[in-house]
Amino acid sequence: MTGIELTCLRETIGITEAELAYYLKDFDATDIKVMEHGVQGVDPKVAEETLKLRELYSKYQESALSRVDEYIPEQLNNYSSKRINIAVFTHYKNYEKYIDAGSRAPLIRLHRKTKWKIKEFIEKRYQIKVNLIQFQESNYLNFLHSKNMAHDRTTLSKWAASLGEPQEYLEL
Repeated sequence: MTGIELTCLRETIGITEAELAYYLKDFDATDIKVMEHGVQGVDPKVAEETLKLRELYSKYQESALSRVDEYIPEQLNNYSSKRINIAVFTHYKNYEKYIDAGSRAPLIRLHRKTKWKIKEFIEKRYQIKVNLIQFQESNYLNFLHSKNMAHDRTTLSKWAASLGEPQEYLEL
């Protein structure tokens, strides 16, 4: 792998040199910068782990898109034909607790980047407004209790949709 390839791969994932270094643990941001600028060859471990991270990112995006795609029609048919609400996690502990294990990513940054891509995609495809609703565990648990529901793949969508048009939602 060349330095330019490493830069392109890192930028495709959407992380900084410092974030890649943090993920790799044995390198710092300066090491990554030196490799990317061709001052020194790309360490094989950096190349291998960055490729693994790109694969993980691709799987995460695919999983997130399929999960969202499952509940778009329900929200449009049952709640509003002009907008959908998507619950997003701002705290990693909630993300780990409420998302199925197959879609976990080692960097919360991947989650953040993906949710904005999904928002843009849905808005363009369906010509509707998409609100990213910050997940609130106590509110969600009260919703489950009041509806006599257990947590599953669809309840987060139902909770987000039930909030209607929020006063506040996440911005870029």
